[in-house]
Order: sequence, then C-alpha cells, then structure tokens
Amino acid sequence: MAAAPSHMRKHRGTPETPIPLASMMDMMTIILLFLLKSYSASGGLVTQVDKLELPASESKISPKGHLAIVVDAGREGSEPGIYVETEGKRTEMLDGGELLLVESTASMELPQLKAFLEEKASEGEENESRYGIPFTGEIMIQADKAVNYNAILKVLQTCADARFAKTDFVIIKEE
Repeated sequence: MAAAPSHMRKHRGTPETPIPLASMMDMMTIILLFLLKSYSASGGLVTQVDKLELPASESKISPKGHLAIVVDAGREGSEPGIYVETEGKRTEMLDGGELLLVESTASMELPQLKAFLEEKASEGEENESRYGIPFTGEIMIQADKAVNYNAILKVLQTCADARFAKTDFVIIKEE
C-alpha cells in the first residue's frame, strides 16, 4: 500500500481549532453600543404636532429637547390656540376665550401662559440651586405657518417676561 502524500499526513490527526466566541461577543457589544450612542445622539428629539404645518428652512441645526409651546392656527378641524406640550399631553394656555388670530396687539401678555412659565422657571432655578443643574431659560416653539405674526410676538414677549429669553423655533428641514 502506498503512503499518503506528505501534505495530507501533517493535517490528518490535528483537532479542529475552536471559534473564539468571547472576542466576537466583545466586538459585537462594542458595535452595538456605538450604534445605540450614535442613534440617541442624532435621533429626533421633537415630535411634530398633528395637523400643524411648520415653516420650511434650510437650517442644519438639530433641535434640543426643551419645554415646548405649540401655536396652532386651527387647520383641518383642530382648535386654534396656544398649548404647552408636556409628556405628550396638550394643555391650553389661552384665557377667557381670547382669540389667537386677532390683529390687535393691545395686550402683549398671555397671563395663563406666563403663570405656567414662571412656575417652570422657578422649578428650574430651584433645581439649579439644589442639584447644580443649570437653568438656561430655553424654550422651543412650534408655530403653524398660518399663525398671525402678532400672536407669535405675544408668545415671545410672554416667554421673555417669564425668564425664558432663549427661544428656538421648530421648522421643517427643506431638502
């Protein structure tokens, strides 16, 4: 009987090497953490309100999560008004049936909104003194593009009077 070639003799009796699962699991964990971190860092922090048509813009700045005010013009059956969105719940912030789309700028203050914002500012300042979390006075406004400019001015003035001087407007990014 003839002998096997030399290259076959070398590998005949060697056991199979195991797959290094520990290092592969480490690699997959690192990739997963990287993807989760990048997703949460660039994910949308603002949910657009239904039936609200936001103005378009070419801005590249991503929104930050702040206290949100919604100024609704009353399209498609929704009620016109000024609302505060907290934890997915809308709270109306107009007093005495005050109309949002009124041309008059006689009163630049919205008392119910101001009282709410002053309460939030006081909470923020208390957290700053108690826990060291800085109160920045930043607020985010989602306003329908059909809303009267005077209504936006009233909201901005009320926010500024209640110590929320840094305002961001939410817009739709134009491609």
